[in-house]
Amino acid sequence: MRYAVISRGLSLSRIEEEIKRVGGRNIRSLPRMKQVFCELEPAQAQRLSQVPGLVVKQTGKVKTEQIAWGDEYQVVQATYPGSQASLASRFYQLREAFSPPLTGAGATCCVLDTGIRKSHRALKNKVVYEANFTSSPTADDVFGHGTGVSYMACGGRHAPGEESGIAPGAKVMNLKVLEDDGEGTDESVVAALDHVAELWEDAKNKGLPYTDIMFPNMVNMSFGTEDDGDPEHPVKLAVRELYEATDREIFLIAAAGNKGPYPGTIVLPASCPEVFAVGAVTFVPFRVWSRSSRGPTGDGRIKPDVVFYGVDLLLASNESDDSYRVKSGTSFASPAICGGGALVLDALGRFFQPLPSQCYPFREALDWLENVWSRVSVKGQGAPAGKDNDWGYGMPTGDLALKVFAPSGVDMMSQIVVPLFGLGMMSGVVKEMIRAGK
Repeated sequence: MRYAVISRGLSLSRIEEEIKRVGGRNIRSLPRMKQVFCELEPAQAQRLSQVPGLVVKQTGKVKTEQIAWGDEYQVVQATYPGSQASLASRFYQLREAFSPPLTGAGATCCVLDTGIRKSHRALKNKVVYEANFTSSPTADDVFGHGTGVSYMACGGRHAPGEESGIAPGAKVMNLKVLEDDGEGTDESVVAALDHVAELWEDAKNKGLPYTDIMFPNMVNMSFGTEDDGDPEHPVKLAVRELYEATDREIFLIAAAGNKGPYPGTIVLPASCPEVFAVGAVTFVPFRVWSRSSRGPTGDGRIKPDVVFYGVDLLLASNESDDSYRVKSGTSFASPAICGGGALVLDALGRFFQPLPSQCYPFREALDWLENVWSRVSVKGQGAPAGKDNDWGYGMPTGDLALKVFAPSGVDMMSQIVVPLFGLGMMSGVVKEMIRAGK
């Protein structure tokens, strides 16, 4: 059985010695996460747990879920009227409202998932790095999830009439943590987070600008496991260590889960305070999707943080380089927020040329957005004001997102995007960054 051995004062080298002393095997040390994984018999694990300065935890499973598989869909066919299947392409109007258009260029998101079909027509030249933390012989997407997640964040290209993700100018790092059956382990996730910290450290040491493609700005985690409330869960600790290792400057995003409508169903890692949890809403009617997980978390915090469209979305498929499928889940609402973050980073890069590594927009923004989210987000009728355990703060960009997708709203883009998104949100972020001395 695999166990995580977590440092509580002992050095990792000393922990490895203690593991060997009790007969542990197949030892894997992850220094940035302060954890060592190994194979132990239950009796050996019991003896090891008696050693002061360490904690022993049996590893668990994480998995992703996909809802509402659709028939294969070719872009050349007609769009799905009245559904969300082609909504991502409407973001062309938002991006085009800026000059030059916002595309998310300069942002790089680490996608921890089932792998990516990087040869897909919508994802060619988007994957700038990949690593495999599973037993699968390939980092490609065999299960059929990570390809859709990556597409939602940055797939396609910015062109009129073409399907695309939210930020087609962004790049992704493919970190495969889920096996070819859609399930993974705590160990694979912790190992990938350790590697993200290594990539971040390497980029900083090389003096790369924050907008370099090898500088990981964001992490998307569209998977989860039940949050058992254990403060020393290996994934929970790894998230915290990554947050601290990157000077609290990395944007961590995760799917809230598809366990709704019951309260207290936010999955880990979305339940972590360092992670931006994303729930899903439907387009018509505009309401929280019935399967979207709800808060509170086990320690009483309000989650999710925000919601976004996550039902009947048209996404790139792993089945061929030209195939698309319609899918649903908070798994796909999460990378939409990741894409939105890429657009923010693109906009900020125009104020700071180049955007320095110590000038990170998201963490600075979140400090003051606690007081602003309610004004830049929208909820359905009857939802409570402020942040709640169904909607979070609501759907970012307020009425803008609804107007973008309304049949009569496209012509209004030039009138509403720049004053709301361009001058309101972006100037606020920049002013706060300047005030903070960044």
